[in-house]
Amino acid sequence: MNKILKKILNIIDYINVGSFIFISEEISTFEKNKIYDLKQTLDLVYENELSLVRFGDGEINHCLYSHISSDWQEGSAALSDELSSILIGTNDKILVCIPAANLYSRWWKRYWINNWYPFKQKISLTKKYGNSFITRPEFFLAYKYDGVGFWQRIWEDKEVVFITGEGSRFNYNHELFSNIKSYETLLSRSKNAYSDLNRLVNLVNMECNKEKLFIIALGQSGTVLAYRLQLLGYRALDIGHIDRSYDYVFKNGQLPEDVSYK
Repeated sequence: MNKILKKILNIIDYINVGSFIFISEEISTFEKNKIYDLKQTLDLVYENELSLVRFGDGEINHCLYSHISSDWQEGSAALSDELSSILIGTNDKILVCIPAANLYSRWWKRYWINNWYPFKQKISLTKKYGNSFITRPEFFLAYKYDGVGFWQRIWEDKEVVFITGEGSRFNYNHELFSNIKSYETLLSRSKNAYSDLNRLVNLVNMECNKEKLFIIALGQSGTVLAYRLQLLGYRALDIGHIDRSYDYVFKNGQLPEDVSYK
């Protein structure tokens, strides 16, 4: 890297870290009081048979900035509004998860510097959230194979419907799901799945009974779909690339976001 450019980037990092000091205490206090830890999150889902929706940086971006598009989803006011309503929803059968502060990560420091205050305006300051890192490598790094068991108890002997996009990286034959009773799959679009959600919901209503467990990996649209399905009485888990997180920790695989589509 050019020495001058490297120096400039170091200065920017220094300024950003300095800026972060002003909001880190507020974020840390919010996390301590309003976000369950990793195990508490999964215990709640298991013990109360809850549905699960997660907000990562992608969902937050689409929530805050309707004009922003990601690699697999165009931004829209409708998507932004629906994600915003999910954040403050009060359905007691759905656990909404948001990221922990992750203050030791330079990436998350930069992210919160730019987004904490607008995000704060979107969340409820009276409800408590789950921790969305339950599907990330951080979870399996923290709990190792015990963490695998924490997840597998949720779908043990269940009839599962996997919902993902065409050409998805998600592997529904993964060993994580070795203890399910049976499975079937529903496919959505590889990109811009949000516009396909009405079709998916109608298909589920016509073809699936409410005893089935829906496991969804569909990006920002998966967050919305899991929420919509629970409102109709179906239990749904928005779990993203949990299989790739497992592989990263236990099989020396790539980070989930680094794995190419098929």
